[in-house]
Amino acid sequence: TKSVQFYMELLKDFDVSPDIPELRKRMSVHFQQKLGLYHERVQRWVGELIAKEKDGFSKLLSQRELPFDPDVFRKKGEDAIRKLVDDFSAKLQVFSSRGKQPVHGKTAQMPVITQDPASQLSTDLHTLLSARELENEREIAQYFKAAVAAAEEAVDRELKVIGNKLVGMAQMKELYSIVQSRCWQAFEDKLAGHKWMKLLHHHKTHKSLVQTDTYDNKMARFNAANDQRLSAHFRTALERCRSSYKTRKTNMAMPVSESDLVAEHRQLAASVRELLDEQGRDLQDTDAYRGALRSLETVLEEGFAQIKQKNVELWKVHSDEATRCALRENEAAHKNCRYVCLFTWVPMVHKAKSRKHLLNCLSRSGTGTRMSQSMQNQVFEDWYNKDLAHDAATVWTNFCLFLGTPIIGTLGLCLVSGCGRRPPPPIPQQQYPYAGTRPWYG
Repeated sequence: TKSVQFYMELLKDFDVSPDIPELRKRMSVHFQQKLGLYHERVQRWVGELIAKEKDGFSKLLSQRELPFDPDVFRKKGEDAIRKLVDDFSAKLQVFSSRGKQPVHGKTAQMPVITQDPASQLSTDLHTLLSARELENEREIAQYFKAAVAAAEEAVDRELKVIGNKLVGMAQMKELYSIVQSRCWQAFEDKLAGHKWMKLLHHHKTHKSLVQTDTYDNKMARFNAANDQRLSAHFRTALERCRSSYKTRKTNMAMPVSESDLVAEHRQLAASVRELLDEQGRDLQDTDAYRGALRSLETVLEEGFAQIKQKNVELWKVHSDEATRCALRENEAAHKNCRYVCLFTWVPMVHKAKSRKHLLNCLSRSGTGTRMSQSMQNQVFEDWYNKDLAHDAATVWTNFCLFLGTPIIGTLGLCLVSGCGRRPPPPIPQQQYPYAGTRPWYG
C-alpha cells in the first residue's frame, strides 16, 4: 500500500529494520477512530434528516385550518406520510449503497442503528398527525357545543315571547311545531359552514342531547307551568261565575210557572256559561276549561233543583188557604171513618184522597188557577211529604199492623201445633219363623 511504501522510503536512509506488522496495527487503530467519527456523522445526519422531515410535515399540518373533515384529513395525512417515508427510505438507500472498491484500506460500512430510521420517521409523523387530529376533534366539539347553545337560546327566545300567557291545546301544538323548527334551524345554522359535520357521529349524539335536554325538557316544563296557570285561571273564573250565578239566582222572581222558571233559569245559565267562555275563548280545548265547565254545570244543576224546590215551596206558601182547606177535608174524612176505613188504613188510598182534596181546594182558590197541573202535583208532593208526614206515617203503621197481625198469628199457630214438622219414622216389628206369641225356642 501507499502507507507501507512511504514508510519504507522514510527508513531507507536509516539503519532500522522496518516493522510492518506494527505499522499495520497502528494504521488499523487509526482507521477505527476515523470510522467511529464517520458513523457519528452519519447518525447525526440521519437524525437531522428525520427532524427536517418532521418539521416540514408539522408545517404542512399547521397550514390546514381547523376544523376539517377527520376522515379526509386522515386519508390525506396517511398518503403524505407514506410518500415522505418512501422518499426518506430512498435517500438512505442511495446513501448506504456500496460504491467503488477502495484502493487503500477496508470498505466502511453503515453504522448500526438500533431503530430503523424509516420506522422511526413513520412513528413520529403518525404522532404528529394524531396530535393534529386531537386538536381537530376539540375544535369540532366546540362547534357542536356552540350549536347546542344556539338551539337552547332559540328555544328560550321563543318561550320568552309567550311569557306567562295562557296557551290552549291548539296553540300549544302550534307552539311545539314553531319551537322545534327554530331549535333545529339554530342548531344546523351553526354547522352550515361545514356540511361534512352532519355525517359525523357527533351530529347524532348532540342532536339527541338537544332533543332530550333542551327541547323536550324545556317544553315539558313550559307545558306543566301553563297547566298550572290554566288551573288557577279557571278556578278564579269558576268562583266568579258561581258568585254571579248565586247573586242573580237570589234575585229571580218567584213563585212563577214551571215553564217560566225553566226559561228564566236557562237564560241565566247561558249568561253564566258565556261569562266563563269570556275568560278564554282560545282555551276551550284545554282540560282546565272542560273541568271548570263540568263543575259549573254541576252548580247550575244543583242551583236549578234548589230554585225549583223553592218555587214549589213558595207556591205552597201562597196556597196556604188551599192547604188549610184540604187539611179540613182530611180531618172530616177521618171523622167519617168508623172501625175499618181505607182512608186511615191503606197508604195509597190516604194519599190519593189527600191529593184529591188539595187539588179541589186549589181549583177553588185564586192561587190554584195560576198554577199548572204539574205544579199543583208538585205542591201536593211537598205538602204531603212535609205537612202530612205524621198522618202518612200513622197510616203506614196501621197498614203494617193490619197485614202483619194475621201473618204473625199464623206463624205462632204453626209453631205451637208443629205445623210443617216431619212425622217420626215407624218402629219396625220383630218377625218370627213360626206363628204364635212366643218364639219356637221358648
